[in-house]
Amino acid sequence: MDVENTFIKPVLLSYFSKGISVLDAREEIIKKYGPYGITLKTIRKWFAIFRDETLEFNGSGEKFRKKFTDKFLIDLINDNPGLNMNELGRLAGTSQSNISRRLKLINNKGKKAKYVTKRVLNEKMKAYITQQKFSDDFLIDLVNENPDLCIRELAILANVSNSTIVNRLKQINKSSVRVNYIKKEAKSIEKKFTDEFLINLVNENPHLSVAGLAKLAEVSDKTVYRRLKQINSIEKRANYVKKTYLKGEVLFTDEYLIDLVNNNPDLNMKELAILTDVTERTISRRIKEINSHGKRINYIFKRFRKGESKFTDEYLIDLVNSNPELNMKELASLANSSESYISARIKKINSGGEKVNYDKKYYLKGTAKNTDEFLTRLIKDNPKLNMTELSKLAGISTSTISRRLKFINGNRESDSIIKLQSVKTKAANNITDESLINLVNENPGFSIPKLAEILNTSSSAISRRLKKIKSCGGGVNYTAKSLKKGEKKFSDEHLIELVRCNPDLNMTELAKLAESSVSTISIRLKEINSNGKRVTYSKKNYNKGVTKVTDNYLINLTNENPGLSNKELSKLAGISASTISRRMKQINGAEKL
Repeated sequence: MDVENTFIKPVLLSYFSKGISVLDAREEIIKKYGPYGITLKTIRKWFAIFRDETLEFNGSGEKFRKKFTDKFLIDLINDNPGLNMNELGRLAGTSQSNISRRLKLINNKGKKAKYVTKRVLNEKMKAYITQQKFSDDFLIDLVNENPDLCIRELAILANVSNSTIVNRLKQINKSSVRVNYIKKEAKSIEKKFTDEFLINLVNENPHLSVAGLAKLAEVSDKTVYRRLKQINSIEKRANYVKKTYLKGEVLFTDEYLIDLVNNNPDLNMKELAILTDVTERTISRRIKEINSHGKRINYIFKRFRKGESKFTDEYLIDLVNSNPELNMKELASLANSSESYISARIKKINSGGEKVNYDKKYYLKGTAKNTDEFLTRLIKDNPKLNMTELSKLAGISTSTISRRLKFINGNRESDSIIKLQSVKTKAANNITDESLINLVNENPGFSIPKLAEILNTSSSAISRRLKKIKSCGGGVNYTAKSLKKGEKKFSDEHLIELVRCNPDLNMTELAKLAESSVSTISIRLKEINSNGKRVTYSKKNYNKGVTKVTDNYLINLTNENPGLSNKELSKLAGISASTISRRMKQINGAEKL
């Protein structure tokens, strides 16, 4: 504090007296005393003190006018002893720091505001402020009834975190020891291999590093390192020597690398690195070091230099001219290269005089992959095929067929327009007049959509055929089934009986049985009950956490179908795969499975 009073305070007071801002004062101090002379935080603190002192000196001057009086703040604190600094600031319409500063000024004159810091209180009350998920009695019973369970297993049963269980146990036992919990050592995870296996592995391979041993044991480096520590902590049985390589230390001799490169001139840097179990950078550096004393390694870089060709011009010319129907992508695939490389090479070859007869095969938006004549002939040769079947034959999409047909028909007269049969139209054409007449006469209650559904065609096709039959004097006794406004598809008695006979069904399932919508069922139930409750329907919407299936049902379902996946089990249980997975974890956590 002596440094602050003897050096910092006088320096900052001189800047404050000149009316300089905090940031300007900071810049001046950096120029004079360096970046670490006085920190920005210290400058702000002292400027605030100087402002408060000026405030007291000037009284209630306009420039330094207070937002509220000292008496207001004293009364506010004394009337609200439970509020912390932040909450007092909100009530007073100011900041927490302003409340703190004003309190210091008030109490410097003589203690008037009885404010107690809430930091300690908040720590003590933290657990009680937070909404508790279960009662103390529940946790006491859980621990006492399961003395063999560790914290993690208790947390799974209570559906909370390990730390929550620990904190709650501490809180309960602070008042009086009511929970007889004995700390359990964490159950060891089943080891992937025995200690003897690792000891033999290390002793038989003294040259291998931890990484090499980990690869052989099919575990992580960390696991091998930890297991070695455990084994040797009791008695040294694994003779492992750390393979730390010093900077500059070589893993193989120069002669070894010289022989390797000279005997394998076709290998590139990457392949040499794999053989020597080092990085490409190490191989490159070692070759440079060896050759710096006199060239002894005849290594040729295998990277293609700019302009160097992967294949000859003659090869590409023959490839293109022999396959005029291939596009750039297909040529690139044959040449084991990229499209851009093929294109660049063709341009380069033809720049000296045209040698490659290549026609562009890529298709701009709206251009034809096949000619109009091809598509027209395809449709004429296959009049019974629909759009999907034609697209498979032509090897193009249905949308392309449709777009091309619109383009072709746009240039034709109305009598020569090409028409395709849809799947439903095709089905409609296969229906004879006799079969339709019999179906209608045998089912007078069926509507046109119902008839169309039975015959796998469209409603418009059925309607058109019925009109045609009637116009020719056919004996079709069909009456339109259009419902009048307000007319009901089914009676109230039918719906009442449906709900009473199926109390477990929800609104969607009832709607399916009644061949209606969910909203119609809901409206009709409200109308029926508005005159006096006649239908007892309970909503089946499941809230979060409510189980649709019991634990016993799920256990039996799983045990009876051991070969089924979670997805298949979810279909049988009528719930999602994620719910199945979550429920299994909960059941297994409680040791029910």
